[in-house]
Amino acid sequence: MSIVYITHLPLKRLRKKLEDFFIAQEQRPAGLESVKWTELDAIQRILLTADGTVTQLIEAYLSQPIDIVVLGQQIRQLEHDDPWLVAASGTEVCERQVLLCGRDRVAYLHAVSSIVMDRVPAEVASGLEQRNESIGRLLLQCGVESRRERLWYGKERLDTPPELIRDWSEVLNRAYRIVSGGRPLMLIEERFPRAWPSSGSSEES
Repeated sequence: MSIVYITHLPLKRLRKKLEDFFIAQEQRPAGLESVKWTELDAIQRILLTADGTVTQLIEAYLSQPIDIVVLGQQIRQLEHDDPWLVAASGTEVCERQVLLCGRDRVAYLHAVSSIVMDRVPAEVASGLEQRNESIGRLLLQCGVESRRERLWYGKERLDTPPELIRDWSEVLNRAYRIVSGGRPLMLIEERFPRAWPSSGSSEES
């Protein structure tokens, strides 16, 4: 019988490996401060590096359903070329701002999306109009083959947060784009508090 030895990566190598997940970390916005991985707990590291549907991840972690609360959604044209969307000025995008909330109305994540409308299937566009489903689930339900490209992460302070997250003084932030067919479909920026608020018992029905 052979013996398999499992070794742990040194902290510096682990941090470098995690940062390699983000392809544009050095180009993060000026207001986004660096954050040490040693300052984060396991769920924070998972949320920052997740490449799947975050809504399902949070539901699994909290053992409760998550609702999408749309704070705002509008169609507009880009005023300038967007290098992350690889879209020219004048391109029509849907700007969407949502909260992911538990059944007790506690908010766990804030997301802002810019979606290139002529790159998503009609079923996805129709689902966005319904305003009650997450983008990740819409893509899965519509059978859209896609991948996530993580761009950058960091921490920031919110000067004027939405009412439902007014207590979020400092947040963790990450940005990524969803790519399909070699083109970015959308750019998404997600924020969640350094310390998640207390929620009701997840075992209640």
